Amino acid sequence: MSTSSCDSEASIYNPLDLLCRPENGNYTFGSPFRNNLEQLLLGNLASDTAKKGFLSSSTGDGTDEVFGQALCRRDVNRSACGDCVRIASQEIMNKCNKKDADIWYEFCQISYSYSNFFSAMNYQGQYPDSNNQKQDVSNPEELSSALNKLMDGLISEAPWASSMFAVGSSNFPSQGHVYGLVQCTREISGGDCNTCLVSAWGDLRTCCSPHQGGTVVSRYCNVRFELYRFYNQHSEGLGKKRIILLVICILAGALLASLGVWVARRRWKRRMTRGMSNKLVS
Repeated sequence: MSTSSCDSEASIYNPLDLLCRPENGNYTFGSPFRNNLEQLLLGNLASDTAKKGFLSSSTGDGTDEVFGQALCRRDVNRSACGDCVRIASQEIMNKCNKKDADIWYEFCQISYSYSNFFSAMNYQGQYPDSNNQKQDVSNPEELSSALNKLMDGLISEAPWASSMFAVGSSNFPSQGHVYGLVQCTREISGGDCNTCLVSAWGDLRTCCSPHQGGTVVSRYCNVRFELYRFYNQHSEGLGKKRIILLVICILAGALLASLGVWVARRRWKRRMTRGMSNKLVS
């Protein structure tokens, strides 16, 4: 395996960002809260998230109850999803002793809290350090135009998709294409997803639009763009493909129905012609 391949593989399993919220208090090792957290993250989330790529769950009672949520990127397979959630669950407990925290990876994210946060969307964008490693493009105005077109389309699509996920590309003449991804957690409403993505895209545009790529993550949504296709190709335009397939099926059905009517009319005319001929002969 080449050095670049090893670096790429390692980066997948290194956290993009970690947010420990000190204002919501600490827990101690061996406490009921910590035990519930271990049971939730290393049990329910680690074992069950990969089935659908998303899971919200809680463990415990009263002040020791823990609410946890795991989200995998929609385009990754079950194996990669499960591996990422297990690594993220262990890492967030190793690095953070707060009662409210989030961790983000390339393929997944984990959030937990002492309170039920699942549908109470409150946007707080984070900027991974990887953004600072991106070089600027030579023609930022051209990139900005391509990005606006791309992100406007993705943000209008994702909130109303069952997966709350969308990817796509836009023509960037001087360097080929620019590729984008947006995703929300599935507990929030379509309206809240749209609000979150618009806010995240605003932050991403401010911090990174002159760069060759950038990412903004949050508890409820994420946005990213690159000058290379960083997502699995089969995931691009799934909604559009379903629409195209539906249109083809409808047109095919209409064509078959029309053909059936035409055949029936020809048979009827032939029977009428034979009937008239028989009467004339008799």
